[in-house]
Order: sequence, then C-alpha cells, then structure tokens
Amino acid sequence: MRRALTTLGLLAAAAATASADWKVTTVTESGSYRSVQTAYYKGKLARSDTDPWVSVADGNRQRAIQWNTATREYVATRWTAPPLREDSKQLVVVRRNGKDTGERQSMFGYTARRFVVTEERYAASKAGAAGQLQSRTTIDGWYIDSSNMPRQLRAKSASYSFLSGHSYAYNRWRWSEPTVEVPRLQVERTGTLPAGLLVSGRTTVQFESGSSVSTEQVIELSEAPLPDELFRPPSDYRRVISFSNALEPALSTRVRRSWEMFEDWVSGLFS
Repeated sequence: MRRALTTLGLLAAAAATASADWKVTTVTESGSYRSVQTAYYKGKLARSDTDPWVSVADGNRQRAIQWNTATREYVATRWTAPPLREDSKQLVVVRRNGKDTGERQSMFGYTARRFVVTEERYAASKAGAAGQLQSRTTIDGWYIDSSNMPRQLRAKSASYSFLSGHSYAYNRWRWSEPTVEVPRLQVERTGTLPAGLLVSGRTTVQFESGSSVSTEQVIELSEAPLPDELFRPPSDYRRVISFSNALEPALSTRVRRSWEMFEDWVSGLFS
C-alpha cells in the first residue's frame, strides 16, 4: 500500500506538461523478486499499473485516483501540497557522475546510447560539508530520448531519488503526522549524464552493510493514441474513504475525503 502511494505521489508531481501518448511496460528483477509495471501517459494524465494497484494522476482536474483491482474499490483525492518543512541545519549531498561510452544500438525504433552513471549519496550532516558516505549506486544502461517523450520517463536522477523521499514524507503526513521535516538537498553533477528513458540497465547499490543488484528492461513501448477511459476507474468500482485492506488514515484525511466525495456528488447532479 505504501509503495503504491509513493508511485502515486511521483506521478502527481510529474504530470504537469502535455506530450504525445506513450505506453511503457518495464520488468524489474532483483534476486527472486520480479515486478512488472505498465505506465501510460496522455497529455496531463499519467497512469501506473502494478498488480493489483492502479494509480492515476489527473493534471487536468488536479486530482489523484487509485484503485485496487482485487477489492474493486477506488479512492479519489484532490492534490494537496504536503506540509513539508526544510531543515536548513540538515544537508544531504548527492554526487552524480556520468560517462557516455560511445556505444550505440537501435531499440524500439530509436538510437539508444549507453551510459554508466555513478551516484553517491551522503548522510545528512549538520556541517557545511558532506556527511558520511551512505550509498553508492552505479547504473550501466541504455537510454533513448525523444522530444515528445513525457518527462515522467526521463532518466532517474538524484532529484528523482529526493522526490521519492518527499513522497515518503508525504505519506507519513497522510497517515497522521502533521508536519514532516526534510533535509536540504545539494546535488553535484560531473561528466556527461544521460537524458531520456532507461530501456535496459543493471543497477548496483553498495551500502555499508552489503550490496544489491537489479536489472530493468523495457519489454513494450507504444506511442499509439490512448483512450481517456483508461485513466478512470471502472464504472462498477465503489468509491471509498480508505481501502478495506489498508490501515485507516488520519481523521483529518477521512474528513477531507468525505467532503470531497460530497462535493463531487453534488457536481455530478448538474453535469
């Protein structure tokens, strides 16, 4: 549930500009873990499917919709700015270095470029300099780029990683914490960094306690027009305040969602 909410937060933050319709299916594997995610983009609409969750960011109506295909329920909320407070005394330093290997190949009708990117993330520090090295991530991958590519598909970066942290903080607020402090982010970039979509890559993350390796492979990419209905919950799904198989959200969240449901019901009477 938390992972689905994080995905929703990322989509909502990114669905701000119009572009061509895209559908991308990606397989991620790490050890025995395997995940298949299909994402759809149409103008200011973005949808992400990771069974049984479907998350939609509707930039046209400034709202987020999420439904569960197993329980046939959905939750719809208006976008609300999370009450984050930046702690000026806490600093997170991220250093990114990229290298274009010069290798090229054709993938999905585009010329893919191979890059090796290293990202070092340092622990929050109260000093003016970076704190202790927390993790080192190396991505060896092939990227494609297009002028009409939705920016949600752009290469993952330190800003993307930091946005993930903000989304996590946002979820903590939604589940009852009134205000969440986040450290200040300082990103240092060197070398040649990739732009566009990672279509095939291997990611190695090294921590003090060990390391992990995962692969990411796009298995389907389509630019065919997408129907608007794809970004709406099925008509026979039931709108709820919270999902039946999830923790109950904070009282303020329940009140806000109840009021929004009532307003939408009234609006429907005159539409």
